[in-house]
Amino acid sequence: MSRPIIALQAFTLRDTFVNDPLKAFQIAKEIGYEAMDIFMFPSIAPAEKLKEYSLETGIPICANNVNWGDILPENIEKTLRFNEDIGNKRIAIGSAPVELLGRRTALKDIIKEINVAYKTATDAGFQIGYHTHFTDFKMVDGVSAWDRILENTPDDFYMILDTGNAASGDGDSLHYLKKYPGRTPWIHLKPFSRLYGAYTTIGTDSFDWDALLKSAVEDGKADTFVIEYSAFSYDTQENNARRCYKELTDLMNK
Repeated sequence: MSRPIIALQAFTLRDTFVNDPLKAFQIAKEIGYEAMDIFMFPSIAPAEKLKEYSLETGIPICANNVNWGDILPENIEKTLRFNEDIGNKRIAIGSAPVELLGRRTALKDIIKEINVAYKTATDAGFQIGYHTHFTDFKMVDGVSAWDRILENTPDDFYMILDTGNAASGDGDSLHYLKKYPGRTPWIHLKPFSRLYGAYTTIGTDSFDWDALLKSAVEDGKADTFVIEYSAFSYDTQENNARRCYKELTDLMNK
């Protein structure tokens, strides 16, 4: 399998990233990560500072998870400028409003908004997609919100699959990678256990990682593996980032 780069989702080091983003970049570099996938929080630091931290550490910003409001027509130009200024061309919509996902008529409006944002972003040279949460797998008239979004958007509107979030909503990551081939250039690898939820780690959770990584590359066409660890008290956030990096590299080097 061709080797994707290994990036860190900044939420794994959330306390550090919010309070001292330069230190978060430095920790990622020291561990061995090759890029950082951040979340939209402009108050953390202005765009020029995030770009400075990225250049200083040699850790590029490979993607940005933005909020629903950030991609609406009145805000998307500002969002695109922010991402241009930090040197990022990949945008993941963090989540649509949860209260609307379970209603088909509301979901139609969500999809319409997504397609407007898609055109604006792609016309400006960005890649854009939707990041899974467990709520996206709720069935609406027998079809999940996740399927409705992907079936009603262009093939280059990407599926930012979060393996842990999918599993917690009874979504099968392997199924979706095969069902929507070529739509996962970057994927969030989050451990999840049927017994312990997010309080687990890669290799001791409920995934067949060999099959999942292979499918991510061959079916999803992933060029970036993003480690995201969401549990709040399994270990320190830095140790979680270290452990997951070692476990993933061990799997990839088999």
